[in-house]
Amino acid sequence: MPSESDYLKDLIDSYRNYSVEYYNNYTNHLPMAACALQRMGAGRNRLMKFCGEYARRLNGRIQSNTVIDHENWKDKRGQHRFFDAYIRFFKSEEKRLGTQTMVKTYMNDLLQGIGSGAFHALIKLAYGIMTEDSTEMIESMAYYAICYLPLGEVQPNIQEYTTPGDALLTLKNNTRWEDTTAEGKNIDEKIYSVISDPGSNKYLQLPGDDHVNYLAETAPIMRNIFINSFNFTSLHMITGTHALRIVLPYMNEEKRGKAVKQFWKTAAAAYLSIGAPEVEVGNKNEYKSEAEWEDIFSQAIQSDDAHVIKLVFTCHEEEKEYNDPLYKYIAEREVRSFI
Repeated sequence: MPSESDYLKDLIDSYRNYSVEYYNNYTNHLPMAACALQRMGAGRNRLMKFCGEYARRLNGRIQSNTVIDHENWKDKRGQHRFFDAYIRFFKSEEKRLGTQTMVKTYMNDLLQGIGSGAFHALIKLAYGIMTEDSTEMIESMAYYAICYLPLGEVQPNIQEYTTPGDALLTLKNNTRWEDTTAEGKNIDEKIYSVISDPGSNKYLQLPGDDHVNYLAETAPIMRNIFINSFNFTSLHMITGTHALRIVLPYMNEEKRGKAVKQFWKTAAAAYLSIGAPEVEVGNKNEYKSEAEWEDIFSQAIQSDDAHVIKLVFTCHEEEKEYNDPLYKYIAEREVRSFI
């Protein structure tokens, strides 16, 4: 009998003929949610049932005869119809370079779009790394390529900030986005509308130069924004922050600061796109959870919502990393929302 990790990989592989996107460029969360379910304790029957039901919404992968190589791989970024072609390209690169070197090599050229696909490409890559699944990492790089949305270099800020939280307060107080949500049919379009606004773009800069160390300061800010907004976009800001922590060691060391810097720009624009909610939570004693993680997991496992499943798992992982009990409050509130 295969081990649990082998079973999960075989199960996910049985759904590889489906595209990474479906309907209106919605993300296929099946591999990520299945991984989160297993790590929260879901048995094989539950995993099989979830995947089978989730797959009903998916589209088959469109075959492409296009050849993508070293000469043209950048030219075709942002074109969703080339997913199959990018799979072949990154598969060949993975064989040539090895998985980790392949990721490091090509993420250097994708950093300006690190939040592409509403952070989903980053999140998918993180799950591939967590499960040591080279196929998932190859698909993640292909996904990055097709949904690539470069946000450009950050303009120098006019005002010097002392912390990421201060930077967001400056954004809130000095732009037109407070209580005003951005227009667009999806998260990416809303983020891009904010970044295209020159009055906002000049403030989207982290303070100082040592950006890697700001990731630990960014995580509780993303947490607070979700607590205060309970917003679908801010949910991705939490799961995206967790994903970046997992992916950073797979990047060239000298590029990690830039990765955090570019992620911050995307997250800060996402923050403005939802109306710039409060970044502090006030009395943290009001956000305590007395629930046990085992009970939260048992409820999350019964959910058919991939976003609920992934958020609960993410909160558990971030609580372990930062010893922050507010993540358990978020997880408990999330599972109660669908009971």
